[in-house]
Amino acid sequence: MKYTLTDRLMWHFMQGTCYKVLREEFTILIVILLMARFVLGVPLALFFSSFGLIISNYSDTMQQAIFVMWFFVVILLLLSGLFTPTRSMPALAYLTTYINPMHYFIEAIRTVFVRGGSIQHIWHQLLALLAIALFMANWAVQSYKKNS
Repeated sequence: MKYTLTDRLMWHFMQGTCYKVLREEFTILIVILLMARFVLGVPLALFFSSFGLIISNYSDTMQQAIFVMWFFVVILLLLSGLFTPTRSMPALAYLTTYINPMHYFIEAIRTVFVRGGSIQHIWHQLLALLAIALFMANWAVQSYKKNS
């Protein structure tokens, strides 16, 4: 007697193989998203909160602080390499990417998601992002003045 797969058996076979593959892929995706959130997101959040505190320390009004912060955030985002490659920028604009934390964040995310890199591949971006964030946090604390 020749054994053939019926539609029901084929459906169970596809469910079993697809379930294993999807479970593994979703596990990898969750690990990558958690790494992006906590390993890279915390230094970036520290940078932007420190940067906002620095700007508010030197601003006279809230409106002035909002406009200055908006200006710098747009510039940081445009020069980060998210929309255009940093190698195609003019030389002076390319040099500013070395002090731009968004550049390191986007490079690390691109390395992990597109190239399939691990923490060993992004450690220099993580250290640069952390160094910039700690520098800005130190500057924010030093520039804070209490008004009484």
